[in-house]
Amino acid sequence: MAEFLGKTVEEAIESGLKTLGVTKEEVEIEILEEPTKGFLGIGSKPAKVSVSVKKTDGQRAIDFLNG
Repeated sequence: MAEFLGKTVEEAIESGLKTLGVTKEEVEIEILEEPTKGFLGIGSKPAKVSVSVKKTDGQRAIDFLNG
């Protein structure tokens, strides 16, 4: 699981996908913070998302067998 920032939620997700080298179908996405504009740009905050790669059935089987 890794956290990514962006001006929008979609931009943060795209940043995560590009960094991890995966597609949207291969990950689980959790929106941690929505972006805020603040007043005249002061106090604005970027969007923050958590992106984690889904485990395949094979990976789950290996984890199970390893204990």
